[in-house]
Amino acid sequence: MKRSLLTTLLMFCAFILPLIFSSNAGATGGGGFVPGVEGVMAATMPPPGFHYRMQTLLYDADTLRDKDGNEVPVSFSLKVLANVHRLIWMTGKKFLGADYGVHVIVPLVGVDLELGACQHTESDVGLGDITLEPLLLAWHGERWDAVLGLALNVPTGHFDATAGANCGTGTLSGLLNIGGTYYFDAEKSWSASLLTRTLLYGETKDTDLTPGTELFIEWGVGKQIMAQKGFLVRPGICGYSYWQLSEDDGGGASSDLGQVHALGAEANLFWLNGGYQANLRVLQEFAAEDEAEGFRAILTLTKSF
Repeated sequence: MKRSLLTTLLMFCAFILPLIFSSNAGATGGGGFVPGVEGVMAATMPPPGFHYRMQTLLYDADTLRDKDGNEVPVSFSLKVLANVHRLIWMTGKKFLGADYGVHVIVPLVGVDLELGACQHTESDVGLGDITLEPLLLAWHGERWDAVLGLALNVPTGHFDATAGANCGTGTLSGLLNIGGTYYFDAEKSWSASLLTRTLLYGETKDTDLTPGTELFIEWGVGKQIMAQKGFLVRPGICGYSYWQLSEDDGGGASSDLGQVHALGAEANLFWLNGGYQANLRVLQEFAAEDEAEGFRAILTLTKSF
């Protein structure tokens, strides 16, 4: 093993490991947000009313990439299973010409991590970090939708700075959401959507480390089809990209900036009369640098009131 690769691996076992895997439901990034949960029409908010979403997320990774995108030759396995409860209330009120809403996310998380080179096996199960989004603004035009949101990821999940598997991040973070959806036809059957999420972090608990700023971009292209009266089907392709925009700050912080991308497909089923929706999305990550690389599957069930 080359010296640079050995140094990278030792740093991973001793320090970087707790940073990468302290996410509340996945491996990508330093913390508080999991990509791939929105997909097709990611930037389109639901109509006025109360909407409950339950998401089951599975992440499975067995590959680590170094800063140059090369596979780190070490036995590695990360499995994350999360049951996420999302409450969205579009109030029917207007603010700045937009529909005003609020949004709460409560994740329950299980994490299993194995790293062969340092004979390291860990697991954690419990409440993850809760997300509070008190400002959710949705605009709607004849052929477009737009969204702006401000949220806080609150470190409610269990976090141990010496551990690699954590349900929580150990840090308060702020989240800015901006995105839009464009419809290619007057019936709004064809759509393309893009949603950006920018995360800013505070100092991590029991450390002097502050994770760098991160950017996520989710996108999707789909076609909505009326299968029969009151029943819609919307297949599509989707994906996401993640970049760490700035270096971590603090003692022993790495100067490497991670990134990873994913491509996948999804299917949406809508029962309009009952206000029910089911969505299944699968994504494969690729072109990772200084990150894990794996497979993600998400099942979303929605009930609108």
